[in-house]
Amino acid sequence: MAILISKLFRDVVDLYKSDHETLERILQEDCCKMNNSIWQKFLLWLGEVAPSEEKEIVALLSMVSALAIKNKQIQKPISEISDAAEIERLQSIMKNPNTLGLHSKKRSSIANRALNSYVRFLREKDEETSTLKKPQAALIEKHKSQYAKPIVKLLSKRYKYGFRLGSPIELNRLRNYAEEDSIPLPESDELLEREIVSAGMNIDGRIFVISEDLLSGVASLVDTVFNEGATVIFLDRLIEVKEEWLTEQHITTADMLKELLKRVRPQYCYRQNIITPSRPMTEHDATVKEILRVSEGQSIVYTNKLRELLLYIPAEKIAWSLSMSSEFVWVSEGKYFLMNKFFISEENANAIAEYVDRECSLNGYASITSLPLGSIPEENYELSEAAIQAAIYSSVLKENYYLRGKILTRDENGVDINALLKTYCSGKRRCTVSELMTRAEELTGALNKQNAMTVLYDTMVRVGLDEFVSEEQIHFDISAVDALLKNMIGDRFAPIRGVNTFALFPTCGASWNHYVLESFCYRFSNEYCLFVMNYNDKNAGLIVQRNLTMSYADMLCEAAAQADISLTQEAVGQYFFDNGYTAKRKYSMMPEILERAKKIREEG
Repeated sequence: MAILISKLFRDVVDLYKSDHETLERILQEDCCKMNNSIWQKFLLWLGEVAPSEEKEIVALLSMVSALAIKNKQIQKPISEISDAAEIERLQSIMKNPNTLGLHSKKRSSIANRALNSYVRFLREKDEETSTLKKPQAALIEKHKSQYAKPIVKLLSKRYKYGFRLGSPIELNRLRNYAEEDSIPLPESDELLEREIVSAGMNIDGRIFVISEDLLSGVASLVDTVFNEGATVIFLDRLIEVKEEWLTEQHITTADMLKELLKRVRPQYCYRQNIITPSRPMTEHDATVKEILRVSEGQSIVYTNKLRELLLYIPAEKIAWSLSMSSEFVWVSEGKYFLMNKFFISEENANAIAEYVDRECSLNGYASITSLPLGSIPEENYELSEAAIQAAIYSSVLKENYYLRGKILTRDENGVDINALLKTYCSGKRRCTVSELMTRAEELTGALNKQNAMTVLYDTMVRVGLDEFVSEEQIHFDISAVDALLKNMIGDRFAPIRGVNTFALFPTCGASWNHYVLESFCYRFSNEYCLFVMNYNDKNAGLIVQRNLTMSYADMLCEAAAQADISLTQEAVGQYFFDNGYTAKRKYSMMPEILERAKKIREEG
């Protein structure tokens, strides 16, 4: 036997050689815990009944313990398990040697013999304990005939919302109630609490006396819903819908309702917030399944109608699943199209796939707004253009392409939208803000004026309210313009509109105005730069000497302090607006600006 045991040791070590430290730690932990009383008694017993095999059996049990923990078949070492049934369960698992990694019936048989020794010891111990406990059990049973019915009666009358365990105050209150009702109770608090526990159900540390009628009523709540074809019930919604009846039964929480249902309907599947009749499901999957069930035969579903039909699913869960599932396509507010009703011919699908492949090969991207739709709109007349695009992406393109806004790419990171817009601008002699915003919306599906303005300022020259021209059409005499600005502004800052004449500015290919001046300071000047909170149509912003290290707020504080105005929100806001410091009269940082401006004035 010793030879076989050594071989088993080698096999286990080889099996887990990649994680040898863990195996050693588990074995060490097992050995360290051998001083607990049951295990110690087992070792003494083993030394008496099988002294020659003691070391081998202990070694085998330690190895089986390590393997079983490693394979998550037991939660703690065998040396801490005192239930013979648990060891027998482990033996049953070992009928398949591969379960624990023993890899052969021979090795499993050897390990099983060691487990038999421990089971035999535990069974003998249980018999001894049972014999010793018989008089005590008889005494307890005697008290229980004596107290069971009175305690049930007392709890039913006085503790509709449960008796809180572990509370001396609660026990004293119970004894007072019992005295008022002339109900006998055990003198021992320990025995009394034991009787209370046996009188009802323990739900979150409270004991409830539950009648069979109540359990039957609770069961009928879910049985009725599932018998009508539903496949999920959200517990919170069940409580809301059946609030009146549940309140009458003193059932106030989802956890309590769930515990009662588990008792009377154990065959149902319970997750944190939902119950399903057969197999476990996620909240999202269960909700999608229910939407499809009640929408069978339809192509369009409406969220308000679904809320009426799916009474036991929260409205927000319905909305979430509609928006997040590929089974549905958004048509308009509260209206969704079922993808299983979307029709697209093989010819149209192939044409779209070929187009996107070609565009991505040539340009690195394709726009979903430019797809060759063929007969798709007529065959899916209920869908808007945006819904058709979403349906095509879901059914034809999703596996091979990523969609960001309106852009399709093979690369998950997509393309730089600003780079595409700059490319669009670079080939044009003239471009308006509205034109570029339209192009940006085509690419991204969203309007963003500030983003469009940034691209235009980076690539072109602003010459009017909405108009930019190519850089090639403008020729700035940078040194001459900087010299003029130095005479006007010096080495500090001034509002753009503070430059009130362009008579001395050298010709540049466009009529000088504050828009041209913005572009010059933004990208061409060597001495000055443009500061704006947001690009705007009012020429609100600052021309700032490049070496000046002040924030926009710093400059507003200085401007307010030096102005001949009272330092109030209304006065300063009007001053900033009238003189082009800001595009609005109200400014979120105005209280701070005023406080700092006052200090600047005080300091002189």
